Amino acid sequence: MALLAIMLSSAPADAQFRILDPGRFSIAAGATVHRLDDLSSAADMEAATGYHLGGFYDRSFNVGPAVLSVGSGVVFRRVGAYTFHGRVPSDPSARLLNGRSFTIYAFDVPLTLLYAYDAFQRVQPYAFAGPRVSILRGERDLDTILEDIVASAQVGIGVDVPVPGVSGLVVAPEMSYARDLSNVVKENASLRFARLTDDGFGGSSVALRLRIYLPF
Repeated sequence: MALLAIMLSSAPADAQFRILDPGRFSIAAGATVHRLDDLSSAADMEAATGYHLGGFYDRSFNVGPAVLSVGSGVVFRRVGAYTFHGRVPSDPSARLLNGRSFTIYAFDVPLTLLYAYDAFQRVQPYAFAGPRVSILRGERDLDTILEDIVASAQVGIGVDVPVPGVSGLVVAPEMSYARDLSNVVKENASLRFARLTDDGFGGSSVALRLRIYLPF
């Protein structure tokens, strides 16, 4: 917080982040909490905590006092490790998964439309939304029940803060929410003889990240 305060107080009064720098490369990294929808009565999954990192490019356009940006990138995401807990004593197959953990990984390609309000001099808050396509991979047997490609939608907010003394270098804390629009787990999925679900299902996630816009 002290570092952020110094950056805010030291930023130039005429900072116009996206207007003066319409095309920008950035890198980002952060934490993710992902939750899959309910499974059948044979088993359930806890929410998984993971991380993500990636690179992005966005292009900005002036629209009056606001700035619109269109961007995309490639993100590696460790969705997290899911732990199964059998909860139906009469179903022997459920006990085969008791305490078993499996990790999910994803490669994401997001497409975002960003709206930034340019009325502030030292910071620039913004909101963004758009689709995301993910290629999923699962650890060990879990890979057999995951869909190869998943579509989702995400929305989020952030704020650009220039780094004093370094022209063009901007840091931006962000928070986003994503909801799967297609199945993550296949229909009629079974794992180690345990029937998980008759219908496929997806999930949702919340992410916190720090984005760094590079000065070139």
